[in-house]
Amino acid sequence: MKRLFSFLLFFSLNTVFGQMTTDQTAQFIKDKMNTGEFSAIYATLTEKFQKQVPATDFEGFSAGLMQAMGKIQSITLQKPNEYLVKGEKKTFKMLLYTDKSGKIAGLQFKPHTEQTKEKAITSNPLQTNLDKQIDAFVSPFMQQTGTMGMSIGIIRDGKIYFYNYGETQKGNKTLPTENTIFEIGSISKTFTGSLLAMAVVEKKISLNDEINKYLPKDIPKLAFNGKPILIKHLANHTSGLPRMPEDFFQLAGFDEKNPYKNYTNKELFEYLKKLKLTREPEKQLEYSNLGVGLLGVILERVYKKSYEELIKEKIALPLEMKDTHLKTSENQFTRFAKGYNEATEENSNWDFQALAAAGAIRSTVSDMLLYTNAQINTYNKLLWSSAFNLAQTTTYSAKEEIGLGWFKMKKDVNTILWHNGGTGGYRSFMAFDKNKKVGIVILTNASEGPDSVGIQIIEWLLK
Repeated sequence: MKRLFSFLLFFSLNTVFGQMTTDQTAQFIKDKMNTGEFSAIYATLTEKFQKQVPATDFEGFSAGLMQAMGKIQSITLQKPNEYLVKGEKKTFKMLLYTDKSGKIAGLQFKPHTEQTKEKAITSNPLQTNLDKQIDAFVSPFMQQTGTMGMSIGIIRDGKIYFYNYGETQKGNKTLPTENTIFEIGSISKTFTGSLLAMAVVEKKISLNDEINKYLPKDIPKLAFNGKPILIKHLANHTSGLPRMPEDFFQLAGFDEKNPYKNYTNKELFEYLKKLKLTREPEKQLEYSNLGVGLLGVILERVYKKSYEELIKEKIALPLEMKDTHLKTSENQFTRFAKGYNEATEENSNWDFQALAAAGAIRSTVSDMLLYTNAQINTYNKLLWSSAFNLAQTTTYSAKEEIGLGWFKMKKDVNTILWHNGGTGGYRSFMAFDKNKKVGIVILTNASEGPDSVGIQIIEWLLK
């Protein structure tokens, strides 16, 4: 759920944990930024990165960054992959990752401040070994200036544990709890994958159906070289559809702080009428909010119900997830953590229409642990055990492995199913291992993603 908001470029989890960069690349970026040769930098991005970020957006972002920062005076390595970039006007932190060939696979700029934070308040009693390990992973993360609050839920040995850090609103000294509501962003895609699996179990749809079967008749066949987009391609990001509709950011009334609120089915269908695919479906995995959002629209048309109605009826109510929704009630809103951007400025909540299935869900750690437990223990027929199992089954495997929304990560003999998420003021992470029956959910109201913390914790739980 990400764009070039406030000087950020994003990259995948696998890139974050997989690659290192060099001082030569950092110096190259400094030289080209100072001379305005942004296209030269863009030419060194990996093909995957370029598909996620159009050249015009990259150059516009770079120009805006330079205007805010001024001419770069120095770039200094602080720790692996992290540089301090001092400009004439402002200082930024730059995260930089390259692949084995030296191309830029990940790049991120964030405002830097010398200010240090007080140790975050927490509900962690620091008594058991688990308590102390969690704190060892979380406390350094919470010391970063871009963080605000964090709510953590863990399943281990059939028991659940909650840990909370920071604040629900900047300066209020109020800890989040397991019942504090956050936007979960793209973890919503796993709900969409589960809804699709339920539709397959009910024989309302097939993974191998062409998507045009469920779209308005005036939309031309969506295919390349005679190979059509199938339903499963929308769920596993192999459809060939771009990350976002090309006209998304040019929509009249577009609001950077609430970007999805005005993109309706009308705009989506008009876009699909003129869309020309550039490669065959199932050739490669390319993350697409558009694809999963479209899948949600198709499921609405199949069931003749809204995406929110489907979430409530088929997942939230059976699992007794009382605070999982798209639209927050007045009573629930009192428990909604304030969201903050990378400059720790309050960001508005995000509202969705056509692309709701890609990231519109709001929930609590308590509810999300019920969802995690149902994914781990898929044995109760009431909870659609066959559907959850189907959603977790691999549907594409190359450099990355994915089911219907669930990414898979191999760690020794273990297989971790995971997803993360992010909206304008929130970040989230969820992972579990079915065999070891361990799981973790992290919800935050800040721009700093908790993926690294979540990976450390799940790996420790597996040991």
